[in-house]
Amino acid sequence: MGKKVFFKLLASLVLAISFGIIPFQSASAADHSAKMVTAFTVNDEITLISYLALGDSLAAGVDSNNNVGKGYADILAESMGELNLLQSFNKGFAYPGYKTADVLKDIRENKTGAIIGHGFDKPSTTIHEAIKNSNLITLSVGANDVLGTLKIDAATGKVDYDEALLEKALLQVGVNLNEIIKEIYAINPKANVYVMGYYNPFPHLPKEIQPLLNTLLLNLNGVIYKATSPYPNVSFVSTDVEIAKDYQVNVPNPANIHLSSEGYRIIAKQFWKSFGLTTMKVAFTDTNGHWAEPFITAAAERGVFKGYADGTFKPDEKLTRAQAAAVLVRALNLDTQTKQSPFKDIGNYSSTTQAEINSAYHHGIIKGYDDYFKPSDTVVNAELALMLQRVVVLKTGKPFVVTPEFGQLFNDLQPNDPITRAQVSMVLVNFIQLMN
Repeated sequence: MGKKVFFKLLASLVLAISFGIIPFQSASAADHSAKMVTAFTVNDEITLISYLALGDSLAAGVDSNNNVGKGYADILAESMGELNLLQSFNKGFAYPGYKTADVLKDIRENKTGAIIGHGFDKPSTTIHEAIKNSNLITLSVGANDVLGTLKIDAATGKVDYDEALLEKALLQVGVNLNEIIKEIYAINPKANVYVMGYYNPFPHLPKEIQPLLNTLLLNLNGVIYKATSPYPNVSFVSTDVEIAKDYQVNVPNPANIHLSSEGYRIIAKQFWKSFGLTTMKVAFTDTNGHWAEPFITAAAERGVFKGYADGTFKPDEKLTRAQAAAVLVRALNLDTQTKQSPFKDIGNYSSTTQAEINSAYHHGIIKGYDDYFKPSDTVVNAELALMLQRVVVLKTGKPFVVTPEFGQLFNDLQPNDPITRAQVSMVLVNFIQLMN
């Protein structure tokens, strides 16, 4: 794609923005907190949630291999169930490939669909009945409206599109979303609706294409955000920034726009924050019954540890130096917008991990070997203890003195043994409590 074509599209979008057709603002930076409602309290008591997921393939749970499985809606429902908050869940009206016009048509024609979920004593329902009986509704729709106007050659990175069709699609997303929300409130004026903003579905395409994709994403999310603004019980849920932080893990298949298990967990956490509920439970497929399960869960819920794209945590896998730097930066909530480190061997890691290593280095938590960090080397217990010692100095500004409490963190561990991800979860959870 030539510069002339790119700037022609950019100019048309800017023109639309200038006339107020498309709100040019970072939807991810938009603050809905003033209108955010904790939907599920009555007289300060939490009520049971009847949850309906509407929309496209992301609501249905299509994964990066194009199989329908566990998406953000399923993860949200599971978390509500684990907290004994869930009365019912249905994602039977979420369909891969759906556009805004499809959702609107289903509501206006009162489509009958199979119930995919639980908490019901019948196999199907109408969409009107589903909306009427729900107090929480999530909606992800609009991306297919825009993607349908683009032709992207994954091999060359070339993007072809009809400028008029693209602009029309963006405008129609806003119009249709407005109508969808009106229809929902005509059926159930007490429903609390959370509308998902989108992430970049093509992060693996060449860098020269990314400015165009980011412009389109910004404007699509702007349209979605604007459609939610007039309604007091509707909230926009931002996802683009969090998914982009580690797109290799979150959108792992260059030939597929859908998310990994980890990507869907991130989307679910973004919704959960908007709900205003208690801490969201984190579940991995390989930690049930493990001795460190409560520590792993606590560390993941704090955002200290992440799982893998396949939904596992790998608790008995040895901790690497890259992982050690990352978890300590997250545990301390340190700034990652720091200078580059001198390390020449971290370039193959994600931009997020590189930033965390840089931060750990500039805060004095880790050191390297001349110009090398050796990120894939395993960490032994003595090395982690030394890193934690530096953390104490960083946080307190005082020389480190070994206390009985600090020693107890490692009293069951041999100094030269490699530490596992499970063991470091236990150490970090206890360490955070000790520091607090």
